[in-house]
Amino acid sequence: MARLGFIGASYPNLSANVNAEECINWFPEMVPGSGAAPISLLPTPGLKAFASVPNAVSVRGLFEVLSNPTVAQPGRYFAAIGSYLYEVNANGTLTQYAQPLVDDGNPVYFAAGPNGSAGGGVWQLLFCSGGTAYVLDLTAAAPTGVSVIPAADFNNSAAVSMVAYVDGFFVALLAGTNEFQLSALLNALDWTSLAAPGAAGVSVFTDNVLAMIANDRLLLLAGPKQSVWYYNSGDPNFPLVVIQGSEIEMGIVAQNSIAKAGNDVFYVGGDERGAGIVRRVTGYTPNRISDHTVELAIQNMPVFSDAIGWTEQDRGHTFYVIWFPTGNLTFAYDLASGMWHKRLFWNTQIGAYEAHLARCHMYAFGKHLVGDRQSGTIYDMHQNYLDDNGTPIRRMRRAPHINDEKQWIFYKQLQIDAEMGEATLLDANGNPRDPVGFLRWSDDGGHSWKNYHTLNFGQIGEYKTRAIQRRMGKSRDRVFEFTCSDPVSWRLVDAYLKADPGYTTGPSLKATYRKLGM
Repeated sequence: MARLGFIGASYPNLSANVNAEECINWFPEMVPGSGAAPISLLPTPGLKAFASVPNAVSVRGLFEVLSNPTVAQPGRYFAAIGSYLYEVNANGTLTQYAQPLVDDGNPVYFAAGPNGSAGGGVWQLLFCSGGTAYVLDLTAAAPTGVSVIPAADFNNSAAVSMVAYVDGFFVALLAGTNEFQLSALLNALDWTSLAAPGAAGVSVFTDNVLAMIANDRLLLLAGPKQSVWYYNSGDPNFPLVVIQGSEIEMGIVAQNSIAKAGNDVFYVGGDERGAGIVRRVTGYTPNRISDHTVELAIQNMPVFSDAIGWTEQDRGHTFYVIWFPTGNLTFAYDLASGMWHKRLFWNTQIGAYEAHLARCHMYAFGKHLVGDRQSGTIYDMHQNYLDDNGTPIRRMRRAPHINDEKQWIFYKQLQIDAEMGEATLLDANGNPRDPVGFLRWSDDGGHSWKNYHTLNFGQIGEYKTRAIQRRMGKSRDRVFEFTCSDPVSWRLVDAYLKADPGYTTGPSLKATYRKLGM
């Protein structure tokens, strides 16, 4: 038997005859040392309800205010759910603040920093929702403490689309302009006393600024075709100035896709030649991280400028995750492997995939908390949760083509190598049963499919179970697909094929290894 390159990422080509590979709700992980295989598939985590606001439309933002050892102030955690700000407590309860927020359905942006008027030892939280900016004094007792910043405090009474904190100053991005405005030093409530001008326009490009993000004490401002970095020069009149040589001839087309991990910034970008390429900005260099298949999916969407992005770290993997509301898809890029996979929710009512439930993320209380895109629920996301809050997670891996220059190949046996004997499940009559997966194949390049065949993966302790399908006929061009949804971990090692005449490891496996630098 030979390996057939079963383990891999999502690479569905415009033509299924070229490549029909899919990887849904699994992600590839390179195996160090001399393991059973150089790469395996690990399951994406499941969801369990942690906190919820009934009847809310969605969770629009999550944010951690870091602990402040100066005044022994512990870290605090906040959520924008529907039209209100909530404090998230360790026991899963939520404390609502009384001030209603303008709710336009878009993400809420947060920034936190010390309050200079209180001696710099107490944090204040600046956030914006629906174009209005708000400040929470973290010394005030809930449910009071949220102040609305008057629109007149901002240049031309402009709406605020994003906020940030850089080197002692709070920053507001003014929507529909190329301007950003600074607060007074260490004071999120004061936007008028900084020496004139309080707002500055980006001078290195003429487009409006769509997005900004603070990273490594610097501020990135991005238009639709160009971007530029600012730093604190110490000028008392307006301290943030352009870093010479930091201009980037690439911009952002999905303003809410901007996110950071380490010292790098990620977004769905564009320039004067086109749009829909995912970029990773390292230093002043906007590296392309999307491949042609991801770009094809993005650019085929009727709208992709509404994408929302965030980053998260799990099991040593840092992911940049992008939810496309109109496209109804969620992609995740693994910084460790450089590979993409899809994270999708299986809608059991219609029997179809749709975008994953998550739309924002924070790490709090030792948990990965994500906000629901269609309700007021905050979920705890963890690898040990084997469903999406009670809904089965349907995982799918579609393997590369097996094709020997369109010659007949006779398929004798295929074995799926996975972690066996994990659990004993119960059937509809309460009788014990194996976890099962389903194998099918296409003999026309991935356009139509044969019936599913059930494979057993062993009841608890049956570690030597072999999941094998035999006597699979012949084909000139075959694509195998494996799906599963039973509540077990579903860690896949590889797949092995016995076929005539003389099938050996195909070019697809070698291509996968090349992508990993092996």
